Amino acid sequence: MNRTTLHHPHPLALAAALAFSIGITVCAGNAHAQAKVTLRVADVYPIGHPVAESTAKSFMEQVKKATNGAVDFQYFPAEQLGKGKDLLTLTQTGVADIGLIVPSYISDKMPLSAVAELPGLYGSSCEGTMALLKLVRENGALAKSEFAPNGVRVLIAHAFAPFQLVSTKQFKSLAQVEGQKLRSLSAATDTTIRKLKGVPLRISAPEINESMSRGTIDGGLMGYPTVMSYDLARLVKTGTRGANFGGAIVTYAISETKFKSLPAEVQKALVDAGEAASRNGCDVADKAVGPLGDKLKAGGVHFLEISADEQKSLTGILESVAQEWADQLDQRGKPGGATLKEFRAALKDGAK
Repeated sequence: MNRTTLHHPHPLALAAALAFSIGITVCAGNAHAQAKVTLRVADVYPIGHPVAESTAKSFMEQVKKATNGAVDFQYFPAEQLGKGKDLLTLTQTGVADIGLIVPSYISDKMPLSAVAELPGLYGSSCEGTMALLKLVRENGALAKSEFAPNGVRVLIAHAFAPFQLVSTKQFKSLAQVEGQKLRSLSAATDTTIRKLKGVPLRISAPEINESMSRGTIDGGLMGYPTVMSYDLARLVKTGTRGANFGGAIVTYAISETKFKSLPAEVQKALVDAGEAASRNGCDVADKAVGPLGDKLKAGGVHFLEISADEQKSLTGILESVAQEWADQLDQRGKPGGATLKEFRAALKDGAK
């Protein structure tokens, strides 16, 4: 049957997923037998999350259409095959054929990818996504430095629209953020939060709701889709609108071994659908920013009015984050400065 199968966390389903790295059935045609490939896709998103809907699901539909159903998928959302930090390993070993690789969850392995999380570099999801795609696809700077050495090939890239600050506390100026415990993603986000005199705490997306409910964190830097998808609107009292505190990036990748084992026409279908899904995902994300902000406001969230003086100070603070990030990596022997230059060049090319 030519359809995407949505799996729920049943022990038998999980056992089957662990036992096989690829499902192959033989479909008899009129004159020839055609091998049908079934690939398992795994991510961390709850059912209905906009990133999964606009990227992963769009990707699967396009691949099935391009291959006339010769490629099908089993989809495991919401960490059903493993935690977000483990999906790189699960993809490398074939437990998942295509996995959501979130560089910020494995910053020890992919520190340079945080370049696309730095504040103030791009103003929309599509600006960030298309620049990121240049760096993570074959022959790109990040493909060479981080993804290929880890044995995976990026099919889909997504940069979230610029993050806003949201908090369970009521405050009337950014100065009152001082001391608040804020959810962070990576070294880049850590630096941004410290510049605001907040306390960064690394929390994965599926853990945000519980952490905010219990007071482990007061809020964080995140996009409105995250606020809505993880049921945080009921907890958030104050937020910013139109600010640019950086963002987050995610990729869906396939192991290089698996990719090379597939027929050339399937490889092409995966690559082409990945680029189209990346474009679709960022377009959907950008169009959602305004309506989601309106919905949060209607629900009682107070949006902070940043004064002209605060905005001038904030701009200076955020501009310093990128260079500090690059310098710290350079000091560790990682090409932070070179990667920042590559990303800025990709953004400039995309703006032409």
